[in-house]
Amino acid sequence: MNASSLNPTLDYYTFDEGSVTKGELPPSSFLKAVEAGMVVALCISAASTNLITIASIVSIPRSNHVLDFYILSLSVANLLVAMAVIPFSLASKSKIFGYSSYVLCGLSGYLHVSLSAVYMYTFMWISVDRYLAVLKGLRYETIQTRTRCKCWILFTWVMATFLCSPPLLGDSRRHFYDDSFMCLLNANSMLPYTITLACLVLMPSIPTLSYTYVCIFTTPATQATKDDVGHNNSDHISTFIITSIFVLLWLPWGLLSIVEFSSDKILSGPTLRFWLLFLGQLHTIWTPLVLWSTCGRCRLGLRAMCRLCFKTGTSVPV
Repeated sequence: MNASSLNPTLDYYTFDEGSVTKGELPPSSFLKAVEAGMVVALCISAASTNLITIASIVSIPRSNHVLDFYILSLSVANLLVAMAVIPFSLASKSKIFGYSSYVLCGLSGYLHVSLSAVYMYTFMWISVDRYLAVLKGLRYETIQTRTRCKCWILFTWVMATFLCSPPLLGDSRRHFYDDSFMCLLNANSMLPYTITLACLVLMPSIPTLSYTYVCIFTTPATQATKDDVGHNNSDHISTFIITSIFVLLWLPWGLLSIVEFSSDKILSGPTLRFWLLFLGQLHTIWTPLVLWSTCGRCRLGLRAMCRLCFKTGTSVPV
């Protein structure tokens, strides 16, 4: 596909005299129907798997491990993506909602940016938690208390909510990607804010993630002095894998967006853009699958939940 100049007004929502208008969208086709079906299947699968993960963590008997709270935070964020971000984007495509389509598109874009910040901050706190488990094993339970963990999680969600609120409260335009069924906020109309937000989210998280995991995997096993929190503990592997999957799945879309923004050219077709965004959203499914397969605490919770379900089922009189 030949590169063409970006048209910033082609498919942005605009509000004029009580009506919502959009640029001409391509007619529906079998390919579009298949893509829409895949997006719906993604929502259902992500919602189901993350609900099971939340139930399994809650079902862990005498759960007092701080890592459980971080896993719950990630699962709730995944659940919001599956039950709010993507459905709001799909709903905003429908003309029957009128002005509500404009509101839904803006809300979906705001949630997408806010949850992205939640992901990065949560991954950062998880890496710090694993770092303390390995390097400060004897003082781990003193440093990483449940109250302190809850405070960090609360700080993460409040920080992400307020950091990303200016575009929602302002007059920034909403961008609906018809080829990927996603609403994103227009970074071009608020470039200084976008750069500031990226610095506030990425500058503390990326160096922290890099430093902590390098220390975790380069520390000799003999220095891991706390029982059940050793160098080869499965929790370290699980958290590193889910963090790496999130980065790798969103990296192609991020690189494409940066290149297109720098060159002021559209360098990809609709199908490629759909698959790159769809690939990024797959982390909502991969996260619970990795936790189920590699995290011992999640498997313990799943077994406890299954025993509870079977016990409840057999106790009901016929």
